[in-house]
Amino acid sequence: MRLLYNNFLYDATQYPDPYVSSLSDIKGLLKQVIDSAIISPNLIRIKNEDIVFDVLGLSRYLRNTTKGKKPKDDAEACLNGIFLQTFLRYSGIYAEILSQFELSENDANLIRNSKCKVFAISTTFVPDWSKVKKVSQFIKKYCPEAIIIVGGPLAFLLKISVDKESRNKIVSSLSGLVNAIITEENGELSLLCILQNIFSGNAIDQIPGMISPIKNDVYFYNNSDTCHLNTHFIDWSNVFLPENINTVAIETSRGCMFKCKYCSYSKFHAYKENPLELLRKEIRSLKGKEGVKYISFVDGTLNGNSKRILDICKILIEEKLNIPWHFMGNVKGLSKQQAMLLAESGCEFANIGIESGSNKLRQLMGKPIENNQQIIESFQNLHDSGVISRGFFFVGFPGETEDTVQETIDLINSMPIDLFRVAIFRPRMNSYIVENNMKYSLEGRGYLWRHYSMDSVEAAKCVKEIFLQTKPKYDPNRGVYELMMEGYSRNTAFQINEMKNKLSQKVNNGIFSEAQKGSYDRLFKRLKNTVNEFDPSSS
Repeated sequence: MRLLYNNFLYDATQYPDPYVSSLSDIKGLLKQVIDSAIISPNLIRIKNEDIVFDVLGLSRYLRNTTKGKKPKDDAEACLNGIFLQTFLRYSGIYAEILSQFELSENDANLIRNSKCKVFAISTTFVPDWSKVKKVSQFIKKYCPEAIIIVGGPLAFLLKISVDKESRNKIVSSLSGLVNAIITEENGELSLLCILQNIFSGNAIDQIPGMISPIKNDVYFYNNSDTCHLNTHFIDWSNVFLPENINTVAIETSRGCMFKCKYCSYSKFHAYKENPLELLRKEIRSLKGKEGVKYISFVDGTLNGNSKRILDICKILIEEKLNIPWHFMGNVKGLSKQQAMLLAESGCEFANIGIESGSNKLRQLMGKPIENNQQIIESFQNLHDSGVISRGFFFVGFPGETEDTVQETIDLINSMPIDLFRVAIFRPRMNSYIVENNMKYSLEGRGYLWRHYSMDSVEAAKCVKEIFLQTKPKYDPNRGVYELMMEGYSRNTAFQINEMKNKLSQKVNNGIFSEAQKGSYDRLFKRLKNTVNEFDPSSS
């Protein structure tokens, strides 16, 4: 069973589980989880039509069907390609970005006619190796002599969390297509070494930090001399951005300073900060950059260092960039002063990880939040400053019960939060919780698991209940922020999202009956009119 949702492919066969007896059981359980935890809160089915949309897709569909215009593509520049391009250019190697995994006939012509014969594939946001294989086949079709190098998070997982048999199977499937797989966390120097060997005519099959699919040999080593952010900055004035791109990503630090038990990120990504003077130069390079309307700070926790976030805000104010931005952060340190400086410097969206409304459960997670009062005060500070707040929660950590879920519902309904998102807990390889799975009676992985207090099917139902029992402030994947990037005003984006939530809640409550369809139809008509009052495609 393969389910496509928001460009991510879920394959039931990828989640073998010790307590599931057959593939049919896996399919049935996985469907229950995805229906409750993903489809119900995030998507809306158009009545009398076999079409399901997220809120951004729905707005595009309604505009397209009423005005006959082609919707815009997603509008954020992917940082991984731009960062690698900048790094290689600083190292004296010319590089161009070909595509963001959406290859077209135009890309085929570029590959066919290009003098370049070396192609690097980054696996950031790529869910499985089948997509890497497909892209590699596409490249080889139009350039049979191409040398293909693969790196990024998916490749790094081969080193840290894939058993030898599975790794060999993956690597063998790429033989004849891929020449090298870089398995380092920060593999820029390994990539540079491979390229230098290629250009000098030397072999590349024994470079430390990579796998050779040709020989299926593995050369793992601890690459402590990784390319760090303080070596260079991205000069956006020299970066080509297509017309549909209006958002740029900036990274001021890597890694995470916290050690939450559900996450493995800090284990493999030591926290490192980029010198603020380089950030200032990068900000200056954006001045006058045509088409840039938003900045996305992609640090794991931008405000983790309370003094540093104030310095970042001051740089943005001093440079008078006047471009709205958003960030991911933590409740800790969100004082009135910080919130006011965030607003003054142009911050429009604050994405804050809360995880649970239960103090006890957050303590079990190792989440650095003192109590619910600290959360409420921090979100009040954001509200008072005019910064849109979006809280992130998940359901199912060991110790989760109906009572702790109710605490989350109560917190969401009582706090001054603008938007929230809730997901199902997924055991992450190499996290504390998985490495100590016996302590929690934890079995399974992915979307199919169980432990001493809950299983994934129960957790998915709780996600759905949180969506149904809270105010219509749920922000689905590709929701309010994406609508604002599309060109809708802040108020209109919130109205569209709220109406979508109400429609989804009505469907979840079974209101498709003839007797009650009037309320759905009226709300849907209102949503349609709101979407079309302003057409972002004309802006």
